[in-house]
Amino acid sequence: MTQLDPTPPFAYSGEGIAHVVTTPGVDPVYGEWPESLHPRLLAALQARGLQRPYRHQATAIAAALQGQPVVTATGTSSGKSLTYQVPVLHTCLSEPRARAIVLFPTKALAQDQLRSLHELMPDAPIPVALYDGDTPRDERSRARRHAQVILTNPDMLHQGILPNHEPWNTFFKSLRYVVVDEMHAYRGIFGAHVAWVLRRLLRLAEWASGRAPTVIATSATIADPAEVMRDLCGQDPLVVSRDDGPKGAHTHVFLEPPEVVGLGATETTARLMVDLMAEGQRVLTFCRSRSTTERVLRRARPYAEQKGLDPRSLESYRAGYTPEERRAIERAFASGQLRGLVSTNALELGVDIGGLDAVVINGWPGRRASYRQQSGRAGRSGREGLTVLVAHSDPLEIHLCRHPLETVFGPAEPSPCRWENPFVGRAQISCLAHERAFDQTESAAWPDDVQALRDELTGEGELQYGAGRWFWAHPHSPASRVSIRNTDNRQIRLWKDGQEMGAIEFWRALREVHEGAIYLHRGNAYRVAKLDLARHEAILTEDVPEDEETEPISESLVERTMVIQSASAEGHLWELCSVQVTSRVTGYRRLEARSRRVIDEEPLELPTQQYSTVAVRLEVPLATEVEAMGAWHGVEHALDALAPLLCGADRNDLGHAWFVADPATLTTSLYIFDAVPGGVGFAEALYERRETWLQQAHQMVKDCKCEDGCPRCILSPRCESRNEPLDKLGTVQWLDRLARGPELPASAL
Repeated sequence: MTQLDPTPPFAYSGEGIAHVVTTPGVDPVYGEWPESLHPRLLAALQARGLQRPYRHQATAIAAALQGQPVVTATGTSSGKSLTYQVPVLHTCLSEPRARAIVLFPTKALAQDQLRSLHELMPDAPIPVALYDGDTPRDERSRARRHAQVILTNPDMLHQGILPNHEPWNTFFKSLRYVVVDEMHAYRGIFGAHVAWVLRRLLRLAEWASGRAPTVIATSATIADPAEVMRDLCGQDPLVVSRDDGPKGAHTHVFLEPPEVVGLGATETTARLMVDLMAEGQRVLTFCRSRSTTERVLRRARPYAEQKGLDPRSLESYRAGYTPEERRAIERAFASGQLRGLVSTNALELGVDIGGLDAVVINGWPGRRASYRQQSGRAGRSGREGLTVLVAHSDPLEIHLCRHPLETVFGPAEPSPCRWENPFVGRAQISCLAHERAFDQTESAAWPDDVQALRDELTGEGELQYGAGRWFWAHPHSPASRVSIRNTDNRQIRLWKDGQEMGAIEFWRALREVHEGAIYLHRGNAYRVAKLDLARHEAILTEDVPEDEETEPISESLVERTMVIQSASAEGHLWELCSVQVTSRVTGYRRLEARSRRVIDEEPLELPTQQYSTVAVRLEVPLATEVEAMGAWHGVEHALDALAPLLCGADRNDLGHAWFVADPATLTTSLYIFDAVPGGVGFAEALYERRETWLQQAHQMVKDCKCEDGCPRCILSPRCESRNEPLDKLGTVQWLDRLARGPELPASAL
């Protein structure tokens, strides 16, 4: 890897380029197809130019064909799909009764793989079928009876297949493979649920056939693929992590916040995307949120028209669109009809959208794995690629831009999946018991905390114990009431002029479609005229002033309820603890879209949300002076900024709070917590790396040359008190003492 002078490989007249890093191209290393490979499959592979597999593909395929669980954790465009396509197709050709289920985290990926399988073997006598929420009911029945390979997602498995497993028993009896594609996507609350869903599937298949299916997984490069797979499905895999595929040279441009030169990140991203399109490049732009995705498109279209480009050649892509809209956009971009696409991380995973020249990333995507997945969309199949990261005014993003070799290209981060989360466990044990009663032998393999949940459910009458087994105590299936992607099943439908425009989660609706909010959809702005929580709907109008946006104002309260672990150092105390979090959206700001100047603020009366979770807590003796308050507030901001980098979380996976006088102890403290009921392992990871965390925060703030604090060090866009009070010098002194370890003198308090 070579770090170059800050000269971008494209026409760019702006300022703020921090670094340009080039990763060199790599030649492939080949292996051999298994000698026993079905001749029809071998001929199909060779007809597509796949004379030999890459060595990592050959290793994974051989293991899977021998019935060994395997996870292939290699880079983007390394041909991971073949590591499950080949074993599945070979087995189905050799054994017409053999069956396989392939799980994808998104419907778009399943659609893409259906096309890929048909292209690989267009005349194969292997029925392959999609089975998801978009599949018509009559086709579902046909797929269950006749398909050898089912392509689905965890949501359909959880609510559609497993609770109604009796008609699937013949399929399960012959189930040879369960494929988990894009395994790294199963983290946080989603990953915890999917771990239970996979266990439910495997136990039913083993009950039907007398043997457990072989699990094949693929993943982006992560720190602990074997541990993640064990957490997800309980099987101990062979890990294939050496990437032997070809790679073209790739240029990474790190652009510091353009606010320095008068442009916001959204405006800069939109212009950069259009400028690259004007140079003849096909560009995919990633944004962190739905609203930012729509804002970039809204800025880019007028600029494209100024540059002589057809504004209709740009489009946006995100969750919340109808299935028909998503499929049409995918086809238009893959065919070249669209030259530029702005997307959330919905297109981060391996959907084939054709050859791309450049990727623009509007703000750090949260994790190294996500950055590598997104940047890997450009220059696939050995071609050269370009990625531009447009950093936001955020301490973490500035730190990444200034130290890309140590951070962005550093070791892969962990991918926590805490399947014993109590909220998830209670819901999933209920689903498991409804499908088939379990006995002491089965539940004895669960962690002690999960066994305690079993006993709680029994005591509450949700489970009944008899004849040595636990049964679900009710006639209805609990699965329909359990959302596996979040902790709240409720959805708010969006309506305009009597036509449904999409849906949004209840918790997100409180922030984005409250009355008065401006909501963006496919580049168009709508005012929310009414949010009816009782009817679960929001009414939109087009009465939106030009160049105006809104943002929510929220407040949170954190209460410590129990200490799990603690570690004292000189002058401070670390705790891993359970906390109760109460949060509420209290109002919203009207903003000038381009300058982000606040026009005014409006109050809101919305319901409070409350949940229990896990936090890492740092405590020092009571601070009373205003300067000490501002300094401690700065310490909280610095630790919060760097936390995602150390624990593998997205910034939205974490919450934070600070107290001058913590009601629990009457000491000065701060909390960084999992923003998910029950927690999913991020706080535990931070607790384990607490000293490194302090040292890196100290270095980040100390390296910044500002005097009073700025977006590069301790100003936080997530601060509920609008960055008041803050004391930069005091923050450096606090972090210096905390990182070095000596006891804090009274004058510092």
